[in-house]
Amino acid sequence: MQQARAAGMLQIEALASERGGRLHAATGDPELERYYLRRAARLYRQWGAHAKVAQLEHELGDTGGAPNTRLSSTSESTGADGDALQQLDFGSVMKSLHTLSGVIQLDALLTRIMDLVIENAGAQHGVLVLDHDGEMFVEAERTVGDVVLARAATQPLDESTHVPR
Repeated sequence: MQQARAAGMLQIEALASERGGRLHAATGDPELERYYLRRAARLYRQWGAHAKVAQLEHELGDTGGAPNTRLSSTSESTGADGDALQQLDFGSVMKSLHTLSGVIQLDALLTRIMDLVIENAGAQHGVLVLDHDGEMFVEAERTVGDVVLARAATQPLDESTHVPR
């Protein structure tokens, strides 16, 4: 949260605050849960994500917040649910998505996903096969215990020696 604040990334700080609230909810600390969710709502409001603010306000009402306590003033609330969505700044959403896509380390994400799939399947080796215009290609492979994800050049499935037939 501090790094996001220092970098001026309001949307990331809001998301981190929300996730912090969810963490404290899962660990049974409702006081910190409410603190972080209220903080997230304040940041989302500053960012212009009014529908998200409304969602968090509703949740806080259901999670033991003080009765009739709202995170925004009545002058900021909207009449219909659709109005809040229309106020969402789609330029900000697109900017955030672009920022997040640059922050996400795809190889690390793919490695973690493959580890989970391999573990859940009870396998020792996994291969990611994707369809490209009707033809199947091997995009990545992972073996239990390997330190890194094997991502060779995309190879047609028919030519792969790593997939049992």
